[in-house]
Order: sequence, then structure tokens, then C-alpha cells
Amino acid sequence: MSPLRSSSSSQDQQTLPQPKPLEEGEGVKRVILVFVDGFGLGRADKESNPIFRYRFPGLERDLGPFFEMELGQYRRKEKGILLSIDACLGVEGLPQSATGTAALLCGRNFPQMTGKHLPGLPNSSLRELIAEDNLLLRLKNKGIPAVFANAYRRGRLTRYKRKRPSVTTVVAQSAMEHLYDLDQLREGEAVYHDIDNSTLILQGYEVKYITPRKAAENLLAISRNYSFTLFEFFQTDLVGHSRDMYMAGKILFKLSEFIGGMADHLLEDTALIMASDHGNFEDLSVSGHTRNPVPLAIIGPQPLMDLALDRVGDITHIAGLVEEWLGG
Repeated sequence: MSPLRSSSSSQDQQTLPQPKPLEEGEGVKRVILVFVDGFGLGRADKESNPIFRYRFPGLERDLGPFFEMELGQYRRKEKGILLSIDACLGVEGLPQSATGTAALLCGRNFPQMTGKHLPGLPNSSLRELIAEDNLLLRLKNKGIPAVFANAYRRGRLTRYKRKRPSVTTVVAQSAMEHLYDLDQLREGEAVYHDIDNSTLILQGYEVKYITPRKAAENLLAISRNYSFTLFEFFQTDLVGHSRDMYMAGKILFKLSEFIGGMADHLLEDTALIMASDHGNFEDLSVSGHTRNPVPLAIIGPQPLMDLALDRVGDITHIAGLVEEWLGG
């Protein structure tokens, strides 16, 4: 058996400043945005759609089912609202992760700007556009505390050294002094992308398995120090490409428990938003992405629901919704 791996080397270690908890009281607003990669609104077909086959109780109990919604439809309940919004953005072809995630987190129609949907990790020109103008950076520049809560395996680096970082990494680097690491994960001050740390454990890292509900508790605690907290989950997209219905059920249960755990314990000053960049997971009859609409799910105050209905029609509107709600 290979030796257990630690999270960083000594030369990478730096001391992170501890954020001061934001003031409580009337008028304080917080938003948690859970970005779920490749999660569309598909058909009521148990053979192809794991969301219909296994359901999504973490949000379904408050918002109704996450399938059979046409583009532009919405379902409003007492605790929240579910909108069916566009991810194709007027461009032919299948929506992809690089331009889709960038459009969601920057509020700009990158597929139209580039003339096509760009897959995978952003190229250098798209990275430059993302780094110069995105939701986290705009909030930071306006004095609104914001954080990307995902933990990285590397040490506390000011720059992530991968040649082709993801959209979320570029966004985080533009607005944060340091990326969060496994030391913070162990203390419950960050959450790994798989929610429960199982991927890290299989790779030999010294971390403990946590339940999705515990991960939800940790993310809620992190959010008390910020006005805006972003978390990314992309196992849905990976499973969608694999077309593995059994694994899709396991992943959906984990995501449902995680989001449901937060929805069950939200304070009045906090809104929980779930959004996606394109469809995939909802249709395992194909291995690629889909042109299905994607959900914008919000658990939160009634005025935020009103604002979403007035402002959001596609994924480029989500960043502006968050910014306007937080007073940006």
C-alpha cells in the first residue's frame, strides 16, 4: 500500500487571514450558490433520466419535481422558486462547460462572443476575459465579502499551477488571495468538490469521510463569514458522460442530501441557489451534453423570487441577480 499523502509541501504553506464574522441583524443578506455541472431538466423517463427515476428530495419537497419543465416555465412555492432557463444562448451546437460556466459566473454571453460553445477548460483568451470581470471579483471590488469554498489538494498557493485551470479556479484566483486547501478541509473550513471526501480517500490523502449532511453543515458555517459563497459540484457531468445509471443514483442521493441539508437549516438572511451550465446528467441515453433547459432553484425570501422572475431568462442573468440582490 502506498503511503498516505499530505496536502502540501512546506514551501507552499502560508498563513491565511481568518475572516471576521459578518454582522447579524436586519438588512443583512447572504447567498450560497451551488453550481452543479451538467444538470438539466429532462423527460419523465426512468430509463434515461436518473432525476425522474430516483427523484431529488433535497429540493423537490419544497419546489416540486426537476423534470418535464419547458423553457421559460417556473414553479413557485412558499419556500422558493424553480425556473426553467436557457443554456444554449442563441448559438448552434451543444452547450459546453468552458463558455457555459463562464457565462454563468461572469454574466456575459461568451458563446455568442466566440461564435461557438467551447468545451472543457477555458483557453487563454477566455481565461483573460474571465479573470478581468466575474461575479466574485465584482463583489470584492464593491466591498462585498465573497468566497469560493472548494478545497484544492495543493497547498495554500496564490496561483494554481495547472496550465489549463477551470473556469471556477480562474474566478477564484482573480478575487481571493489564496485557494483553500486540505488543511482547511480537515477543519471544516472548506468543502471538497465531491462533498464527502471519498475521492481523496481513494487517492490516499489523510482526510476523513464526512456525510453529505455534515458537508452541508460546514458550508453553511463558512457562509456566515461572507455575503456570497460559491461551491462547485461536477460529478454530475462526469456521470452523465459515463451513462452509468447506478452511479447516477448514488451521486444524485449525495447531492440531494447535501443541498437538502442546507435547505433545512437556512437562516432568514441566507438564500440558497442551485444553478447549472448545461444539460447532461438528465439524459443518459446519450453520452454528450443536451440542449435541455437548466434549473435555477432558489430557496429564500419572496423578494428574491420576484427579482428572479423579473430578471432571469438564461444562465447569463444569474450573476446579475446575485449582484443586485446583495446590493452591488
